[in-house]
Amino acid sequence: MLRFYAASLILVRRRKGIVGAQIVGTQKGGTTALFEFLSEHRQISTPRALKEVHFFDNEAAFAAGRPDYDAYEALFRSDSYTIVKIEATPVYMYWLPAAARLAEYNPDTKLILILRDPVERAVSQWEMEFSRGTEPEVFEIAMEREREYLSRGQQHRVRSYIDRGFYGVQIRRLLRYFPRERMLLLKRDDLLTEHQKTLQRVYDFLGVEGPACLPLQRIVHPTKKRALLPGIQAGIREELRRLFVSDLEDVERLTGLDVGDWMGR
Repeated sequence: MLRFYAASLILVRRRKGIVGAQIVGTQKGGTTALFEFLSEHRQISTPRALKEVHFFDNEAAFAAGRPDYDAYEALFRSDSYTIVKIEATPVYMYWLPAAARLAEYNPDTKLILILRDPVERAVSQWEMEFSRGTEPEVFEIAMEREREYLSRGQQHRVRSYIDRGFYGVQIRRLLRYFPRERMLLLKRDDLLTEHQKTLQRVYDFLGVEGPACLPLQRIVHPTKKRALLPGIQAGIREELRRLFVSDLEDVERLTGLDVGDWMGR
């Protein structure tokens, strides 16, 4: 009886600090901008001093069984104003084990997916990695290397330029663990062109007040001047666009999101 009572106290203590929402993707889709705007809302608690926690994609943390949820939750502030705690690690949407781990931690988690034209997303990711020096190959060769990983049934955190753009596959995986009503699907362009309307949708979804004055639209992190990048072969974008059409049609069926512009419609 005492052991049961002690276990109950531990559960209550953990549930009190539980993280209730996640910006799960996509990388290079506007997650940083959205996260920064949400960080300004006093009813939303975000991790101290970092955006991407990388908890649910940390294989070492889950290797021994139950991970240290207390340490994870300690990254977030708790005060009388807090209504929801949220983090933004875009790889959660893509990384195969992450969905199940999120559901095991909190099956009531609210998921925000902000998507971008998958062709432009792929190019943007490659530009970032090439500029950092983590990707030494030109875009076309980097894609070939990625196909080699995929042919072996492996995921790669850097060389995932194409694979991360198959949103329908990733959404279907999330839907195995979370009902559709617990997902908010956004387009990156909407955050830019319908800034206040899009933020209000997010606030409504999270159950927090819409501030009288929403954060002003702005460039959160100005693009740093990059070294001269190798050009991309003519026609490669159209080749990729054809590659994504079937998956994007699936995205529309699953979510009702209009992505016809990404298919050239």
